[in-house]
Formats: sequence, structure tokens, C-alpha cells
Amino acid sequence: SQPCRNGGTCHDYVNSFVCRCRPGFNGIQCENNIRECTERSCLNNGTCIDGINTFFCRCRDGFYGHFCEYEHNECDSQPCMNGGTCTDGLGTYRCSCPVGFNGQNCQNYVDLCSQIKCKNDGSCSQIATSWTCHCQIGWAGLYCDVPNMSCEDYAARSGLEVKSVCKNAGRCVSVGNSHECECQPGYTGSYCEEMVDECQSNPCRNGATCKDYQGTYECMCKPGFQGVNCEYDVDECHSRPCLNRGTCINLINHFTCICPPGTHGVQCEMNDDDCAPSAGSSEPRCRNGGQCIDGVGGYTCSCPAGFVGEHCEGDLNECLSGPCNSLGSLDCIELDNNYRCHCRLGFTGRHCESMVDLCVSKPCRNGGVCSMNSSSMHGYTCFCPPGFTGFSCSEVEGYNCAELRCQNGGQCMKPNTGPLYC
Repeated sequence: SQPCRNGGTCHDYVNSFVCRCRPGFNGIQCENNIRECTERSCLNNGTCIDGINTFFCRCRDGFYGHFCEYEHNECDSQPCMNGGTCTDGLGTYRCSCPVGFNGQNCQNYVDLCSQIKCKNDGSCSQIATSWTCHCQIGWAGLYCDVPNMSCEDYAARSGLEVKSVCKNAGRCVSVGNSHECECQPGYTGSYCEEMVDECQSNPCRNGATCKDYQGTYECMCKPGFQGVNCEYDVDECHSRPCLNRGTCINLINHFTCICPPGTHGVQCEMNDDDCAPSAGSSEPRCRNGGQCIDGVGGYTCSCPAGFVGEHCEGDLNECLSGPCNSLGSLDCIELDNNYRCHCRLGFTGRHCESMVDLCVSKPCRNGGVCSMNSSSMHGYTCFCPPGFTGFSCSEVEGYNCAELRCQNGGQCMKPNTGPLYC
């Protein structure tokens, strides 16, 4: 009758059957499509579409991924030019430009000469992102603020020691008819009077705050990021926080768990009792006294002896294995979780495996010789001496009821054993 649905395979048993269901279906007849969608299957308000042994998410505009866990990254098109750093936003992006560039996409050169003041009537010129002060005769230095004289002459004119000409432990060196300062890391300017701002190049990523130090900087990362420049997203899934085979999705500074059917909770830590009867039914999950064992998103039935199937619905036929001795048995009789062998005459034992010696009771009369014979309905055969016949050698040869001549209406009787009588 093909009772199994949805491609299930039917196995016949005693007055019962068992359906082996395809993945994604359950029920006595594989009639139920297991719902793989849960309330946490799809992120970012995606819609879960249930399938056969799977599901997929229909994502809102701006999101993608198996669980709609990813936002479309506007930085993928690399809109920032000239080495600018792109920071993705919801439907937008922001470029952090390096020194010397500005504009939405860092496409413009900054007018550096508008920010530079060349001293002593010097003039500024710019090529790309570099600027130069062109000094009048008698002046040198980055800003045309260094007179053409040696370190010693400048120190004497200024009333300083030579070692104090350059600030912040800089070293004064005479070059030609002028001098210059060799600055310590982190300082700049004609006389090392300015501290270099290492944060000016915007080295910190992902919205981090840059803190400037002498010759170096430190990025104060937002929660969820790490690295020297906060360039790495911390993997909150590394510790495997999702329980009961939940799928962990790493997000910014947190994670979310996609829970399998039958579980729920922030970390899928709550396992539903799948052994409870289905809604509107009092019938137990397991038939024929089977014990239900709760699992994750499902259950299994521990069946008593003699029953098989996902719900213990199949009664196993113990006679199918042929337990009875073929020589000594007439038939195998199926019982409830058992069987009984119907033995031939002359055989005994649970499987009719032992032969009974019927000749021990000396059934042959008049000196007949008894021999076991399994093909005989009595289980033995008597070999009679001359002059006797019959099954038990109890009859005299040639002696029959006609010769006995019963009188007065008597009837001749011929028993299986013993002589004729009236």
C-alpha cells in the first residue's frame, strides 16, 4: 500500500511496518517536514525560508550572507584615493586622508603653503605634498629662520652655549657658512622646537583614537578591535560560546548564535524537551513501551526486545532468522517477543535439536527390533521376527478378524498394539 510518504522506505514486520525517512522528514509515515527555521536563524531582520533538511535567509537590502550577517561594505570599491583609509558605515563610508590630501575621497592636494609661514621674506612653493621655503640671501633653514653663520657664532650672538642652540637635546652642526640642527626622534623645526605629531597621518583604523607621544603614537581601540593600528576585528567566536551545536557569527564587539531546531537562548543553552507529546496529542513519542531519550533538536527511542523502528512501531518476527532445527521441527510459531518450535515426534529442545530415543520404552512386541526413524509418524520402526507383523509386531501373520469369528454380534477390534479381540 506504500504507506511511507515523502520518499520514505518501507520495511515490513509482523502486522506492522517501519518507515525509514529521508533527511528532513520525520513521523510514523514520514509525513512531517522538519522545520529548520528558528526565531534566530536569520539576522538583521532577514526572513527565514524553510526547505527540505535546510533553510535559507532572504536578506533586507544592504545585507548578505547565509544568515544575513554581513552588511554590504561600501569600502569594497576602494573609493579612497592617495592612500586614504576607508571606514564603512550603514549605506555610506568615510575616508581618513593622509597628510597633504583632503576631499571626500582624498582626491585633492591640501594647499600646504597656506599653512606655512616662511620667515625673513622667504617664499613658499609646493610640489604635490611637499613644500619648500625659498630664503633670501643670508638666511637658511626650514622656515628661512637660520642665519648664515656657524653654530659657534650663532651661540655667541645669542648668548648661548653651543649645546643649547638646538632645543630638546638636538645637536648643532655647522654646514658651509651656515648651521643646522640634528633633532631627536619626535622633534622637528629649524631648532628642533616643534614636536612631530605622529597622529597627523591618521594611522589608527576603525574609529580608534590616536594618542601622540615623543617619536611614537598609541591607538586607543574601540571595543571589538585590536592591533597596533586597531586594524583587526576581535573574534568573539574564538571561545566557541554557542552551545548545543549552535553556529557562532562574529560581529563587532559581540557575537550571535544561530540555534538549531529544539534549542534557544543567547548561547543556545536551553534545550527543549523533544520527548514531550506533540501539541494536541497525549500519545507518547515511542510506541510499545519504548523509552524516549531526549537529544538536541530531536529524540531517540530505546526499544524493548522484539521491536524496531524510530518509534519502536515495528514488531520483529523472531522466526525470520530460522531458529528451529530443520530436521527436528515441523514449524516455527511467532509469539509476542518470542517464538516456539513445533517439534517432530522423537525430537525435543527449544530448537528441536535433540532426538528422543523412543526405543528405550521397548515398543516392539514379540521380539521385534526397534530402530529410530525420523520419517515415521511414530518416530521409530519395528523389525518383526518371522510369524509376526503390524506396527508393533503384535499381530500374528495370517491371523485376522475373519478367523477370529466374534459371536453373538460381537465386533472384531484391531488395536495399534496387542492381539485382535472381540
